[in-house]
Amino acid sequence: SLQNNTGNTDDTFVWCYPQKRMNPMEYPNLEQDFREIPESIVRSMATRLTDGLEKCGLYYRLFTRTKTAASTRAKLKAKNYQNGKRMQDLFGIRIAVYFQDDQALCRRIIEDRFSVVSITEDRPDADTFSPTRLNFICKLPMSCRQELPSSIYDHYPIDTTVEIQLRTVFSEGWHEVEHDLRYKSKSDWDGSADLSRALNGIFATLISCDWSMLNIFDKLRDRKYREKDWTAMLKNKLRVHVEEQPLSHELCTLLNQQPNLAAELYQIDRLLNFLSDGRFPGFLMTLDNLVFLTNALFMHNPEITAMTPPELLASIDDCARKR
Repeated sequence: SLQNNTGNTDDTFVWCYPQKRMNPMEYPNLEQDFREIPESIVRSMATRLTDGLEKCGLYYRLFTRTKTAASTRAKLKAKNYQNGKRMQDLFGIRIAVYFQDDQALCRRIIEDRFSVVSITEDRPDADTFSPTRLNFICKLPMSCRQELPSSIYDHYPIDTTVEIQLRTVFSEGWHEVEHDLRYKSKSDWDGSADLSRALNGIFATLISCDWSMLNIFDKLRDRKYREKDWTAMLKNKLRVHVEEQPLSHELCTLLNQQPNLAAELYQIDRLLNFLSDGRFPGFLMTLDNLVFLTNALFMHNPEITAMTPPELLASIDDCARKR
C-alpha cells in the first residue's frame, strides 16, 4: 500500500542487466536483498517533488511506496520479463491534486526535476467508459541510484527507475479500488463485462465531478468579482495555499477606483509556473505579493509598482536579467 507524505535532473544513468535469467521462483535471496533497500530513496525523490509543489502553493496529496519482495516476486512471475525488459516500478510516487487543471503544472514540475524515460497518457474516448492514466517512468537521480544495493539490478530484471503517477483526488480513490480488486484479479471479472463497464462508469462520474467542482469555484470567483470582494475573488481564482491575511486596504481601494485594472487582474493567468521553479527564493505567498508579482511580470501598473516592496522588485529584476 502507499504511504502518505506531507507534502535536479541528473541525466547520468546506467542500464544494468542480470547475467543469468532466472525463474522468479528461483530467487532465493529476494527477501533478504529487499530488506537492504533504504526508505530514504523514495523519500528523497518525494522531496524533489514537494519542493516544487509547495513553492507554488498547490493543493495536493502525495503518496509513496517501495514495492515489497512478495509483490515483486508475484509481478516477475506474472510478467516473465525477457529480451531486456525490466520491471520499472520498484519505487512509486503518486500525486493527487485537488483540481484537474493543476495537472499541467504538476507535469512540468515532474519533467523539471526528473529525467523522464517514458510517459503513458491515455486520451479520453467519447464513446467508451474507461480509466485514463498519466504515468511517468523516470530515471533514479544518481544520489538515489548510489543508495540502491547493486544486487537489486544485478540479480533481478529490475530497472533503476521510479514510476510517478498523476491523479486528481476524485480519481485517486477509484484507481486504488480498481487496482487492488480488478487489475490484480482479472480472472474474477471474466464474463462480467457489464459490471466492468459499470465500474468504469463510476470513473466517468468522478471525471464529471472534477469538472463540476472546478466550475463551482470559477462561478464563485465570478460572483466575488461582481461584488468587488477582491480578497475572495483572488483566493478562488488562484486556488492555492496563501497566508491567512486579506488583500491590503491600499490594493482594494485601487481596484475599486480603477475597474479596468481589476478586470485586467481578473483575466491574468495563475502564473504559478513562475513560482514552482524557484525563481523567487523566499517568496511569501500572500495575496498582496501575488498581485505585486503579477503586476511586475504582466500589468506594469505604476501605482501597484509604487506599493511593491523594493526587495521583491529587485528579485524580479534579477530574474528578468537571467532569463
